[in-house]
Amino acid sequence: AAEVMLALGLAQEAQSMTALAQRENPRAREDARLLLIHGAASVAGGRAAEAGALDDARLAEDEEATFWRALRRVAQGAAAEAGPAIATAMPLLLAYPEDLRARLLPLAAEGLTEAGEWPALRRIAEMAPDLAGLALARARMAEEDGRAEDALAQYAVIGAGTDRLARARALRRSVELRLARGLMDPAAAAAALDALLYAWRGDADEFRARLRVAEL
Repeated sequence: AAEVMLALGLAQEAQSMTALAQRENPRAREDARLLLIHGAASVAGGRAAEAGALDDARLAEDEEATFWRALRRVAQGAAAEAGPAIATAMPLLLAYPEDLRARLLPLAAEGLTEAGEWPALRRIAEMAPDLAGLALARARMAEEDGRAEDALAQYAVIGAGTDRLARARALRRSVELRLARGLMDPAAAAAALDALLYAWRGDADEFRARLRVAEL
């Protein structure tokens, strides 16, 4: 039942199902398959802090467990480190059911982007051209391709959106791109990034943004 729920993109429900099984049946706590589903559902449901089951020694050291651990690292702010493992697991990701895949693509795209895994990222973008969660990844690809004006336009659209984290990241990338193209000097870039610190608070994103302001 938990596998079916996860396949349908019902991650929170799948996590609740596995937690219920573990409470009601002690043997369920020893089931590696159930542990993997619980960890995967926690990550897919936006609760990476509850995905400790992915570190259980009873899990097989296979591609699937490695993939879900990599997605958890992205969710925890270590996207660049997780990117290579996600790129390797692309066939697995693309084989997942559509509803689950749609939940995971933005997280996977973040890891691939930060690691510079552009070929794998392009595969994702081509496969889901209209998925809103990939807007930032598409803008980063435009930047990578040298289409600066296109990238800036896309960042502006994301920056005017309602997703607070995507908005903060897009506005910061816009500043960095203007700095790289000589449209802004380091002092102005530092001031612009400092003004954006309150767009997103309290995690590794804010910490990196503060370090960048200090660096500039």
